[in-house]
Amino acid sequence: MRSLLVVPLLSLVAACSLFVRLDELTDGSSGGLDGAVAQPPGLDASPAPNEASTPDPTPDAASPLADSGSSSYRDLVLSHAPLGYWRLGDRSGETAVDETGFEHPGLYYGGYELGVPGLRSGDTAARFNGSSACVYVGNFFQFANRVSFSVEAWIKPTSFDDGARIVSTEGPGGGIRRGWNLMYNSPGEPFFEGWLDDGSGESQYVIGVYSDQGAGGPIALGEWSHLVATFETTEESIWIDGELRGRFTQSTLSLPDEANFAIGCGGDGTGSITSGVHGDLAEIAVYDRVLSEQQIKAHHALGKSP
Repeated sequence: MRSLLVVPLLSLVAACSLFVRLDELTDGSSGGLDGAVAQPPGLDASPAPNEASTPDPTPDAASPLADSGSSSYRDLVLSHAPLGYWRLGDRSGETAVDETGFEHPGLYYGGYELGVPGLRSGDTAARFNGSSACVYVGNFFQFANRVSFSVEAWIKPTSFDDGARIVSTEGPGGGIRRGWNLMYNSPGEPFFEGWLDDGSGESQYVIGVYSDQGAGGPIALGEWSHLVATFETTEESIWIDGELRGRFTQSTLSLPDEANFAIGCGGDGTGSITSGVHGDLAEIAVYDRVLSEQQIKAHHALGKSP
C-alpha cells in the first residue's frame, strides 16, 4: 500500500512547485497599461491642479508603449499621466472630451470645425478660425508657487498671427497680464511666457523663453508640428518636434493662483477671445511635472508615424 501512495504524493508536490514558480514569474502583475489607468470620473477623483496626480510612475521611451507598432498615441500619452488631455477629435457637439477621467471637459465656441483630418491616419482634429474659435476649460492648471509643469500640443497653422495662443491661462486680456501662454508669433516662432500682477499696477514677467530659430527654423504652415513647453523652479524650456530649441533661467516670481485655461485662444468662456489660433489643433495635454527628453521624443516619433 505504501508504494501505491508515492506517485500521487510526488505528483502533488511537483504541481505545487510549478504553481509557485509561475506565481514568482508573474509577480501578481497583469502588465500592459493597467498601472496607468486614471481615476474614475467624478469630483472626488479630480486632483487639485497643483498637486501630484495619482497614476503610477510612467515608462520612458524604452517602454513598449514608445513603439508605434504596439500602441496608439493616446495610450502613450495616458501612460505618462497627464492632468488633462484633450485630443480634439470630437466629431460633433460642443464638448471637448478630457481623456484622463479627471473630468476637465472643454467647451467649444465661436468659429470652429470638428472632424478635420488629424495627426495620424484615422484621427481627426479641430479647426480654429483665429478670430472667435476657442475651447474653454475653466479655472484649472494655474501652477502657482513655482511648481513644475509641462504643456504639449500639436498644431497645423494656416497663417501666423502674432501672439496666437495655442494653450493659455491668461484669459481674453485687457489691463494687467496674469497667467501663462504657449504661443507663436508671425514668423512662426513658438514661445512660452508667463505674467504676474505684483500689486503695483504693473505686469511682471515670470516665464519667458523663445525657440532658437538658428537651430532649425520656424514651424511650417500647413504641416503638423509638435510643441512642448516645460517649467521647473526657475528654468523653462521649449521643444519643437522632439528637439530642445530654447532654455532660459530667470525670474523667481510665482504665477498667479487663478487661471482661465483655454485652448486655441485667450478666453474665459464668455464669447470674447484674444490672440486666436488660425489652423488645426490636436492632442493637447498638461502635466504636473517636467516631461523627460525620452518621453518628449517618444511622443513626437509616434505622432509622426503613419
